Amino acid sequence: MPYGVVVDLLGRILMPGMLEKIKQFSRSPQGRRAAEQVRRASADPRRREQARQLLGKLRGRSR
Repeated sequence: MPYGVVVDLLGRILMPGMLEKIKQFSRSPQGRRAAEQVRRASADPRRREQARQLLGKLRGRSR
């Protein structure tokens, strides 16, 4: 993969403009709130397992 190419969790290549929008969101109050919710949910073993199963399903569909 060429230097500077950004790939999301599902292996899709993100456009540079999309990456900039994600960065802007992550710096906003809403983005910080969302990140904190994800941190709390990831600390819960039940939620972590749910996320793992969902990612597995999504990865299975894309192939």
